[in-house]
Amino acid sequence: MAYEILIIENNDEDICFLDKVLASAGYKIRVARDGNQGLRSALDAPPDLILLDVMLPDIDGFAICKEIRAYQRLAMIPVIFMSADVAIDLRARAFEEGAFDYFAKPYNSKEILIRIDRQLECIALHKKNQENNRISERSHIASELHDSVNQTLFVIGIIAQSLVMEADKLSPDIMAELTKLHTLSQSALVEMKTLLNELRPSQIITTPMAKLINQLVDAYRLRIDAEISLLVDVLDVQEDIKLAFYRIIQEALNNIAKYADATSVIITFVNGGHLHLTIQDNGCGFDMNTVKQGKGLSTMKEHATQHNIMFHVDSHIGGGTRISASWRP
Repeated sequence: MAYEILIIENNDEDICFLDKVLASAGYKIRVARDGNQGLRSALDAPPDLILLDVMLPDIDGFAICKEIRAYQRLAMIPVIFMSADVAIDLRARAFEEGAFDYFAKPYNSKEILIRIDRQLECIALHKKNQENNRISERSHIASELHDSVNQTLFVIGIIAQSLVMEADKLSPDIMAELTKLHTLSQSALVEMKTLLNELRPSQIITTPMAKLINQLVDAYRLRIDAEISLLVDVLDVQEDIKLAFYRIIQEALNNIAKYADATSVIITFVNGGHLHLTIQDNGCGFDMNTVKQGKGLSTMKEHATQHNIMFHVDSHIGGGTRISASWRP
């Protein structure tokens, strides 16, 4: 599939030259003749790369680049500035506003193609690394859940076998075992649903946010010997932010199940102009000075950092742990 390049330029001669050079190299071309038209075009269908003139009839290229960088879905698109002015301070400002490169007029067709190819290769590599990380993460989570479900089903089998051997005794003990069997089977079903979500990431994206978080917490209620209080009052948000918060909650609950030894967990996830998540437990806590990246902290921080989510952890030995995450659109 050919890469698509958006040219934001109002000079007919420059447009004609760039169109000829880029089309001959196999690129698809879109043209916008002012900054606002260019921004709308990029938002309607994000291109693979943007060539942006510094001087435009309605608004300068610096302001447009800043606007582009403000949108999450456009933030990583390479923007290359074009200008006849080669002043150092102008180039510096271009890079400050988020430019990936800078072309000086008059153009050299060979140089243009080399620089564009280099930027597109870097972005392709970045996307590939991101996808590999996502695949690795899904594999890791699915493996953990698979082991958990298998262990639960194994215990169910042992209990069921013992009940068959004691079928003629409807004693309180047997009733207790039946109750335990029922609980474990419910646990297996809930965890299997969560596992299927992980194996089908589209299921996470299409499920409403509140329902998704409730399903996740229900799965951990059967794994954590603690009272979990949940308040969710959020509307759906863009896919990447939704998935990031889901992963943060998932990792936090996983840590509580493994390490916290808590009797109470309080989760609040609300939207009051911005998304705000808090997860607090009364477990054993840990020393913030000695635990920097363990207990899933690095994973949660990575999800937060990648999506401009404010993330904070506060924990004390014997005083529980409080995780907070906030995001403004």
